[in-house]
Amino acid sequence: MGFFFFVRELILILYFANADMKFKLLSILSIVFFLGNAQDDTLLFNGFSFMAVDSNSYFQLDETNKVNVDYQGWQTRSDMRAIANAITDNMELYNWYDDQIWRDWHVIPYTESIDTLIEDEVVTYDTTTNIGLRSFSWFENPNRAATVLMTPPVYLKDNTGRLFWKSMPLQGPRHQDGYKVYILEGGSNTPENVPFQTIDYHFVMKELDVTNSSPLPTITSLFELERDFGFVPEDGSNHVKYTLPNTNELGEIDSTRQHPFMQGFELSLGEYNGYVQIAFVHDSYNNNGIILDDILIKGAGITGLKEISMGSLNVFPNPVVHELFIEMEDNWINPTVQIFDVNGRLVVVQDVKAMSSIKVDALEPGQYLLKLHTATGVYTQSFIKSK
Repeated sequence: MGFFFFVRELILILYFANADMKFKLLSILSIVFFLGNAQDDTLLFNGFSFMAVDSNSYFQLDETNKVNVDYQGWQTRSDMRAIANAITDNMELYNWYDDQIWRDWHVIPYTESIDTLIEDEVVTYDTTTNIGLRSFSWFENPNRAATVLMTPPVYLKDNTGRLFWKSMPLQGPRHQDGYKVYILEGGSNTPENVPFQTIDYHFVMKELDVTNSSPLPTITSLFELERDFGFVPEDGSNHVKYTLPNTNELGEIDSTRQHPFMQGFELSLGEYNGYVQIAFVHDSYNNNGIILDDILIKGAGITGLKEISMGSLNVFPNPVVHELFIEMEDNWINPTVQIFDVNGRLVVVQDVKAMSSIKVDALEPGQYLLKLHTATGVYTQSFIKSK
């Protein structure tokens, strides 16, 4: 109500103003209308909130940890390089070793924050955990990791698009991993058809140099720890902070085991219009691993009811609150819709016609994948259920 009242008052003033004042007021009014109509839609989000192994061990893994994001339209590429002999020669010691998990993205709980609580001189620690995607880089020299995580195509209407994500290394300050982020134009990219080694990246997280399996010499002072052990992107901003066991006794500082924390990053997508995909490429050499989480793309969605989409299937509006409309080819035979949540659970099954709608009021807010099955193929579209 306040916005429209403000505009009405401006129009009344404009009616009685002189020419110079009218020009100024029209400029203000155009800015107000732009701001009032500016969009900041959630075009894509994945917090990877899959069910993970309930474990007190950071490395206790089994088959249930293998990530499956294909049904959401995401794509991955596994790393089939030789795992370090330090692992394969000590299978009894590394009882959490799993050949396939080491070579692909997998779900893992991580510590997001630790708060120290003191009550009646008793010290306790309140730990907040979350779930993300992990990729390892502990491979046999001189192999680098080569795992890829690629988003579904996202349509950008104008220059307001922004990419957000979080990341953390698994071990630090030594053995800190690097990775790269690529913005790929078009909607038909796959991890296999993009020559990442020959194209420019848009963000790089530096890894520590590795010489004879030792990234850095032994640290002898807290000053050196703070100065030399920065896990930083190329723009120079800090990536993580570390908990020090006891800053008064430097002998207790283990430069390989300080606890890294998750941190957020942002990239502008303002140079792109149309479909884009984002690729996260973990390519570290003989370090440990990284965790990614909360990948988000915001910007201007498609105006009006119809959502522009690839292929012959349209779902709109997107995001949706009450009713999702489905537009498809008239000649598709026996079309059936399935809707899956982010955990892969089937939540809706419904037969549809060429122009149908599905009530989604009962769905929880979040990201969903719609699959349309026909006699000739399967078509997919993702959508967001809003409150």
